[in-house]
Amino acid sequence: VKPLPERVKRLEKARDSMRPLLENSCLFANNCETVFREFRISCVHLRREREALDALEGKEVGWRFLCKLCRERPFLYDRVHEVLQILMMSDVWMKAFAEDPECRIEDLPPEIQSEIKRRAEQALDPASKADGYPAAHSSHQEFKASGTIAVVVQRFVKAKLLLNEASDSWAELGRGLFVAVSFTKSATEDKLQPAARFLLTAKLSRGSTEEAESLLSLCQRGECQGILLL
Repeated sequence: VKPLPERVKRLEKARDSMRPLLENSCLFANNCETVFREFRISCVHLRREREALDALEGKEVGWRFLCKLCRERPFLYDRVHEVLQILMMSDVWMKAFAEDPECRIEDLPPEIQSEIKRRAEQALDPASKADGYPAAHSSHQEFKASGTIAVVVQRFVKAKLLLNEASDSWAELGRGLFVAVSFTKSATEDKLQPAARFLLTAKLSRGSTEEAESLLSLCQRGECQGILLL
């Protein structure tokens, strides 16, 4: 385990990385998952260091980022849950959420909204707590996954697709992505557009430069990309 000052510095760096993404939609689309990963890991590493986590300045930046991430990447609900569980243990983090007019409970995963609302109300009015709030959850079931869409992406350099088994007819593709998508019964049409936008704008594929780039940027440059969707 790294020393506490290093873990705090990593959290501060993740917060600072969020600021330009909130101001630029293109930067957000291309880098939000990388920044979120750093923020999530930092929170996990500080989950037992409540004072250090509480002392972070600019909590509104973290909350606004999480709200936007949930709006535009609903299939990341499961990972966001882990962070929310940690932040909900802190009255100062919940107070920052409740007092920020740009943060909306409706943007967060549906199955945790009622708990977020209860904790935000408690943070604003500590006297409303009956028996306090538990320091930790003994079971993950209370915060079960609420994601409605799951996406698995695999990059390929060359692929063949069987079109007709009887005639042994095949189609061939060059560079591109194999995308497997699954839906739960609670999936709705409004969740599809953010998922599609993610697949187009995230740096998932590669072109002639061998560097990770988005399908959108590659196609705009005239580089063909194949997509196999399951």
